[in-house]
Amino acid sequence: MWVENCLNWEYKGHPKVSKVAAECEAILIELAQSPHLHYSSLGDTHSAHKRIFSSVAPVACPYLAGNYRGLVLGCLAGYSVKVGPHYGEPPNSVHTKMDDFHRELNVALGAADAVAAKVSNKDEKLRLLTHVVNLCATTLERFLTIHPYANGNGHIARLLVWILLLRYKFPPVSWTLDQSPPGYGDLIQQYRAGDQKPLKVFIYKSIIGD
Repeated sequence: MWVENCLNWEYKGHPKVSKVAAECEAILIELAQSPHLHYSSLGDTHSAHKRIFSSVAPVACPYLAGNYRGLVLGCLAGYSVKVGPHYGEPPNSVHTKMDDFHRELNVALGAADAVAAKVSNKDEKLRLLTHVVNLCATTLERFLTIHPYANGNGHIARLLVWILLLRYKFPPVSWTLDQSPPGYGDLIQQYRAGDQKPLKVFIYKSIIGD
């Protein structure tokens, strides 16, 4: 039975958990039809997080959906998280770290846009693909290292990768949104430990297939 717990929010088992999958599916349809409508999430993910998780947030703490840890609002003010061996950023530094994250991502987008603007042949397309895979891996790992939300960080990190891939016209063949890919957590741990290649290969194969 699902038990409501604001300080250790886990939405799995929630009576409305199917709405999370439904929202993810709706977003994927929108991405396929008009990806540019989601580009704003590259600068601010609050709305996307609230959309996906508002139906499964604890009744006593609806603000857990769509707000960062560390916000001076109920339990968010001191909300710490740990996933496997990894601790997310301390609550009082989440907002600063996320401001840095989005600022650095914006700079990286400018660099990727410059590479994309020069694509006119197969070799340049391959160069862009390599650039985008590197950007996706960095974005994914950095977002999950900060772990800005009390829950649902994996969904939002994967959404950012979806948006990046579609922005540069590399629609993936196997990238997920609602479900965490098998072995994905281990790949991120390897990346953090300095072995970046496995995660990049995984993303690359998600784009072009095995």
